[in-house]
Amino acid sequence: MKFDDRIRFDGGKKFDIQLKAGLIEERKLAWLLGYGNVVKIEVKSESWLWERTGRIAIELASRGQPSGLSVTEADLWVHNVMRDGETLAYIMFPIKRLRDLVTLARLRGNIREHSGDGGQQTLAVIRLSDILE
Repeated sequence: MKFDDRIRFDGGKKFDIQLKAGLIEERKLAWLLGYGNVVKIEVKSESWLWERTGRIAIELASRGQPSGLSVTEADLWVHNVMRDGETLAYIMFPIKRLRDLVTLARLRGNIREHSGDGGQQTLAVIRLSDILE
């Protein structure tokens, strides 16, 4: 295996490779957010239930009509995970990945009819542990 002469091993710690990989990922994210093909971003917030259940909810319908992820035209879905009104993390999903997670939730029986906003929404309930599975 031939390595680029700019990559050096650091006493087995691979620091240079990890640094280079980190820089590549930072540039990819900067490109995505600043220059990439992301034109529309949809942001949804979870204020407290995620902490109690270990799950986030993705809206699929409201008042019997498709809504949320079912109709989004966004390029990127951002889930704002909050505690006491403060953002703890933004979890960014490519739309395809989030739709795949909703399919998994459906297979596991984690679609909730008559939920949220006075029982008028259909939600996919996604385990936080499934996000990185």
